[in-house]
Amino acid sequence: MIPAMFLHHQDMNEGTIKMPEPSEPSTERLASKGDDAARLILVLPRARGCGTKVALALSAKGQMMGIILRWFGAFALLSVTFNPTDVNFMRWADANWQTQMPLTVLLGLLLAVAYIIYIGATLRSLGAFGMILITAVFGALNWVLVDWGLLAVGNSSLNIWLGILALSLVLGIGLSWSILWQRMSGQATVDDVED
Repeated sequence: MIPAMFLHHQDMNEGTIKMPEPSEPSTERLASKGDDAARLILVLPRARGCGTKVALALSAKGQMMGIILRWFGAFALLSVTFNPTDVNFMRWADANWQTQMPLTVLLGLLLAVAYIIYIGATLRSLGAFGMILITAVFGALNWVLVDWGLLAVGNSSLNIWLGILALSLVLGIGLSWSILWQRMSGQATVDDVED
């Protein structure tokens, strides 16, 4: 049985379902009771004159949480790999290479896979020029803070953390670019899938 939320009209006497004629995909915005977030309803055409409503409950709060989680994942990945403290993979691997070689190789490979996922997704969404441009913006911001005397150049620990923060923001923006682009422009992005 087809759930009622997907039906436009059901003729109970004949037991048949009458769907409207197919048309171009369209969107409707609905506000649910008790929830201020708007829900997006896509009307997708299907074969043989059937149309189906697919509800995508993508609220603004959920999108923002997704962006924050993507950034936090990038920050965690970078800071686990290297940071100014003694608690990071690079220093641990250097100290334990001889005694824990298999574990060191395994953890290094897991970090490499995570970097490939993050950098690959960022390159696909922003491109190399976009990554360089966003990195340059954060570099210029750092330069302005140093020029105004708000940031000391001599504090290498703080500078490393700021570098980790800037790189994690680049990776987080790259992973969240389609969400950010949709919120800024109102246009959704779709990946081309070859059959």
